[in-house]
Amino acid sequence: MMTLLQLKRLELEKKILERYMPEFQLYNAITNPTVEGWCTPPWRHQNYKLQAVIPQHFPDQKPALYVMYPQVLFTLDASGILNTMGATHAFHTWSPSPEGYVGICIGEWSASHCLWTVMRRGVTWVNAYEKYLLTRSRDIDEIIGEWKRRANENGGKVRLV
Repeated sequence: MMTLLQLKRLELEKKILERYMPEFQLYNAITNPTVEGWCTPPWRHQNYKLQAVIPQHFPDQKPALYVMYPQVLFTLDASGILNTMGATHAFHTWSPSPEGYVGICIGEWSASHCLWTVMRRGVTWVNAYEKYLLTRSRDIDEIIGEWKRRANENGGKVRLV
């Protein structure tokens, strides 16, 4: 059960998501809050459902972020299925959910971060995963690293190519 202060924070988070990422909604704010929504990379027609699970001690505790759909995510080589790989640097994954969904690493967390940032990182991860599937040569860490370098060179702006 969330405290009154946490519920106020979640109400603010909901307003931020409604304004900047309306494709994501806050659910079950009082008991088991999650943020869920769909995203589609610009160069593919595969939809992905992301879910951020809000922990009991939010915002002091980091949310967990998962890919709920497609339920199984594959790699291009013999290593197989991302769902069973656990935490990897190359794929920016974290431990899977109890249901077996791929966990996405969201990096450092502090109470000053907002859920919009978590979902934006999820969308970036989905775009990098799709780029990985298309290029068949680089891992997600290399792709995101390239995007960061380009953003630094272009004053913070980058195209996901």
